[in-house]
Amino acid sequence: VTLNPLVLAPDTTYTVTIAPGLKDQFGQTLGNTQTVDYRSGDLAGDIWAAEGLHVFPLDTGLRLDIATVNLPTKRYSAAYRALTPADLVWMDPSYSDVSTLLPAADAWTNYPAASPKNQLVTSSVPIADKLGGPTGLLAYGIQAQTNYYPWGTKKSLRTRQLFGVVELTNLGVFAQWFPSSGLVRVNRLSDGAPVSGAMVDIYPS
Repeated sequence: VTLNPLVLAPDTTYTVTIAPGLKDQFGQTLGNTQTVDYRSGDLAGDIWAAEGLHVFPLDTGLRLDIATVNLPTKRYSAAYRALTPADLVWMDPSYSDVSTLLPAADAWTNYPAASPKNQLVTSSVPIADKLGGPTGLLAYGIQAQTNYYPWGTKKSLRTRQLFGVVELTNLGVFAQWFPSSGLVRVNRLSDGAPVSGAMVDIYPS
């Protein structure tokens, strides 16, 4: 009999009772009621944040959250960088290594993550503050030491790193290129209306 640990609360005592008529694949039964006491352990330390490229239309309430639970060092580190169009000429944040846009991990800023035991805590990143304005493109990296694992005769701390890019905007751009010309359309994400007189910069790559 296998119990799914995902349905159990952490640090909780359970009594498991198996009826005498329960049959296995060969038709055998235990014959007697079997009762076992079981206590679940604590949640493994972990950190989570959205990875990859995400576009957040303005005034939708979408947030970039960092979730932590049972971090052994009670802190995580992060780095943020507001990107310019020139940063994207030679890279696509959907597929490229975002870490190349950020400083070395040992120079990231530390943030406290002291939370009650086994309680998931969510912190929101102030995207506009990191950008220095209401719109823009923000690259970020987040890391934390999460849990111990055996390494030979010792235990080591596992480090988890997460990278992503988030854009705050109310503009959507459609671009199509031909051998001798190109077409660019700009519309508002809020209502789909075309943006008259939009200034578009094109970077060869």
